[in-house]
Amino acid sequence: MSRTISSSTTGPVVLNAVTDNPLTITSTGTVTSSGSSDGIDGGSNAATWTISNAGKVSASGGAGISLASSAVVSNTGSISGVDAVVLHGGGSV
Repeated sequence: MSRTISSSTTGPVVLNAVTDNPLTITSTGTVTSSGSSDGIDGGSNAATWTISNAGKVSASGGAGISLASSAVVSNTGSISGVDAVVLHGGGSV
């Protein structure tokens, strides 16, 4: 399955490997997280993530995107946070 975010969404968006992979954020999509939370959080899930962002992902006190496993993140939009993207298992942006 897959997930598309095309409107304003309050983070953290906690990903589910079955329903959210690949994840697409359209040009009209935004994820905004406050406090210490990440904007998009892959949790401890071992999935190999594919994320495409054309919108805006922001976290005021956490990472914009934080994934425990490997991932391919493509970005034509904006990702911001304490760290924009954290790939604990490696991958590419």
